[in-house]
Amino acid sequence: MSLLTLGLLAFSLSLVLTLLMICVNIVDQPGHRSSHSVPTPRSGGAAIVLAFFIISAFFGQFQLPFKDSLVAWQTTMGAAALFAVLGFMDDLKNFSSIFRLPLQVLLSLAIIAAGVYIAPDALFTWNLPLWLSVLLSLVWLVGFVNAFNFMDGINGLSGGVAIISFTVIALILNFHHYNLLMPIFSILIASTLGFLCLNFYFGRIFMGDVGSLFLGFIFASFALLLTRTDFGSISFWTFPVLYFIYIYDTTLTVIRRGLRKENILTAHKEHLYQLLTRSGWSHTSVALLYYGIFILQGLLALVMQNVDFRYHPFFLLPCLIFAIFYSLIVFRVAHLKKVIHA
Repeated sequence: MSLLTLGLLAFSLSLVLTLLMICVNIVDQPGHRSSHSVPTPRSGGAAIVLAFFIISAFFGQFQLPFKDSLVAWQTTMGAAALFAVLGFMDDLKNFSSIFRLPLQVLLSLAIIAAGVYIAPDALFTWNLPLWLSVLLSLVWLVGFVNAFNFMDGINGLSGGVAIISFTVIALILNFHHYNLLMPIFSILIASTLGFLCLNFYFGRIFMGDVGSLFLGFIFASFALLLTRTDFGSISFWTFPVLYFIYIYDTTLTVIRRGLRKENILTAHKEHLYQLLTRSGWSHTSVALLYYGIFILQGLLALVMQNVDFRYHPFFLLPCLIFAIFYSLIVFRVAHLKKVIHA
């Protein structure tokens, strides 16, 4: 079956399921830390998850032609499903971080045990100790999943950047002549797009933790999986470059809140994108701004593929310089609008 047909099926199913989730009416009530002012259905990300797994399973995308990789692949898919379940439960019950974090660590350790981790020679020209590679993999998985979840705060933002980033990864895989996972990326992109039609601009429904934890884990785990020789041998540095602004925003916000001795795990409205919306920018304008940033990061990630591996860490430098200037501009705008006072 063609990639276009798979995509159309996934898109249609996701769109229908998103409409059904609106009818289910699991409501997000606005609060003083919310970016919305009226009660709005949430957990629309369940449509992404269900469409992805239903279409992938029906068309045999959870099987691989080489057995050595099957355990790693199926363990990753199983953990992704459990992350979605955890997110859906959180949407219903609003669990504390004391409950969520240990489960996230356990699920991350499960795929690491299945062989999905940063190889000792994957970051530099010298080998890291295995224990350090495993620790970095755990920090990456848990850290990125939560960063993606933190950044899912306005209409269209995380759904749109997920589509852009998955498209870039598919192009990179094609560059490396590795097309085995192309159907998976087609289904992922189309499933997310089906949800986005009712989330971006119209804001009929929110993604919820079920969607943000699922997409965050898919991206974080694929960043490790695709560095393996049997899954494409993509440089790991590609992925921090592709998602740099999310990683920077989350890290900066955690540091700022930590310096003020605030609980870094509680909900707030201090991310850079939130400062823009509080300064008068519409959700659509902020989302489009971040789409542009992700396209630029994606182009940089594509350029990396033609450069010797030894120089890949240096591609983070232009991202960092841009992010610093961007954050200074956002702080200036927020200060002028009296959103922040220092």
